[in-house]
Amino acid sequence: MSDEPSGRTGRGLTAQEAAGYLGVKVSTLAKWRQIGVGPPYSARLGRDPRYHQADLDQFLWGEGVVRNSVEAKHRRMRRKAHAPMQAP
Repeated sequence: MSDEPSGRTGRGLTAQEAAGYLGVKVSTLAKWRQIGVGPPYSARLGRDPRYHQADLDQFLWGEGVVRNSVEAKHRRMRRKAHAPMQAP
């Protein structure tokens, strides 16, 4: 156990572990990293991103929680409108 209140000790979760925790495919998590819409991660290890469970919980239960399908649709539309354009 650590005295650090942030809980940011240890190695963190690998992309595979984080994807399993979130219930998505590893490729989905990679796509989210690419377009900047997924949970925060550490890129200090180069090609091996690490996630903290607290960040994954915030991603799942933070602003991502919607009351109904109409609200979910509106959020998706806003996200698409603000997503960076990709070169062909």
